[in-house]
Amino acid sequence: MHGIVDPVSGMSLYAPAFHLRNIPIKETLEETFQLMVKVENDARAMTLGEYWFGHGNDTDDVVGINVGNGIGAGIMVKGKMFHGYHNLAGELGHMTIDLSGPKCTCGNYGCLQALSAGPAIAERARKELKMGKTSKLQELTGGDLERIDGALVYEAALAGDELSIELLRQTGRYLGIGLTNLIHTINPARMIIGGGVSKSGTFLLEGIEETIRTRALTEKAKETSIVLSKLGDHASAIGACVLVLEEFFVRHQG
Repeated sequence: MHGIVDPVSGMSLYAPAFHLRNIPIKETLEETFQLMVKVENDARAMTLGEYWFGHGNDTDDVVGINVGNGIGAGIMVKGKMFHGYHNLAGELGHMTIDLSGPKCTCGNYGCLQALSAGPAIAERARKELKMGKTSKLQELTGGDLERIDGALVYEAALAGDELSIELLRQTGRYLGIGLTNLIHTINPARMIIGGGVSKSGTFLLEGIEETIRTRALTEKAKETSIVLSKLGDHASAIGACVLVLEEFFVRHQG
């Protein structure tokens, strides 16, 4: 489930993108289907999937970052998922990056999510084109700028479109600021980036790595391993399975 989730009670406490609060997911589904139901935040589920079966399988200190329509993170510390005292741990998307930045779905201004999630990439593209920039995006949309989304920007970047390439690199730079803050706070062995925006691959990583090299405090911090999700679109679903598997099995590291 998107947003802030209490995995013990199975409540969706706050889903900013949907403007929903205190939805009793576990109780409702268990009553409906007469089956055990586990509820977890989608980014934490993605991280669990990677920790068991993906690029996190050889370390116990890993952060998974889910970058799509929103941005969330799962934080594994010494092999345990860290939820925080009020289940807020990992709400990376609502870290303030720019006090004068655009308004976020949560109501605050300048959140990382409002600058680098999928809708933010599309909005920046539309703004640049309205200001007179030329791009393959005009051709791909037939001039209808409302058709632009993150996937289309990536398609144009692959075709060599300079505006789209720079938009994705800039997105990586914004993400790099958020990840540098996490490095300075959590100091994980590895950070794994998943979600739809992560499909931008090299374009995104260039901006992220450039920012971390510039801003991280120590040489070791600058070398923090940053990788793309191994499990791709299936990471959160596999992580949901892990919610049950970890009740019965111990993860094999290797």
